[in-house]
Amino acid sequence: MVSLIRGLETDPWMEGDKCLSIQIKLLKKIQYIENKIRATKANIKRTQAVLEVHDSQQLGKICLRDPKKSLLALHSKLDGYRRVLHILKDIGDSLAFIYIDKYDIKPMRFKEAPGFISGKSGLRKELVQLRRVFKRGGPFS
Repeated sequence: MVSLIRGLETDPWMEGDKCLSIQIKLLKKIQYIENKIRATKANIKRTQAVLEVHDSQQLGKICLRDPKKSLLALHSKLDGYRRVLHILKDIGDSLAFIYIDKYDIKPMRFKEAPGFISGKSGLRKELVQLRRVFKRGGPFS
């Protein structure tokens, strides 16, 4: 992915198709990771529910060992997914820095994170518009 972006640096204005392709690939990867995060969070909630039931029944430590190990593993997995998501978003930001001056981007960078991309109601319409813009020659033509 990074090598594709570096390929844009030579002449970004003539590489509209490549830029769109990178954005679509990046979006798919981000959506995949976001779904993994959602699934992992659901597994954490289920495991915590099992531990709460065990705590209320005062079962021995041996019975609680496996769910606790599982919970630690799930939290570790969740942290890993969050790191990957952060890296993917940084890669997406690098696209912006190719086309837009860094001083124009800086004020946008310090805003609150928008949350997950996937699952938003306007995503499909945004993708249609993005493809339409690139069909016409890109955002700056």
